[in-house]
Amino acid sequence: MISQHDADATAHYRAARRSLVDLLEAQPVDRLDLLVAACPGWRVRDVVAHVVGIAADLNAQRFDPDPDGW
Repeated sequence: MISQHDADATAHYRAARRSLVDLLEAQPVDRLDLLVAACPGWRVRDVVAHVVGIAADLNAQRFDPDPDGW
């Protein structure tokens, strides 16, 4: 059974994901090569790959249960 908290978290995740996809789809492809000020040395495409990779790893349960391992 899904709790109300889980349902709320799922709704927030879906909304955030949709917002990110909408933002990225609205950009010209060449903007993926812009540097990201908050992530020195990373381009937009690197940050997007990182975000997608984290979600993929968590969904596949590929993570170190030791938080210090990250």
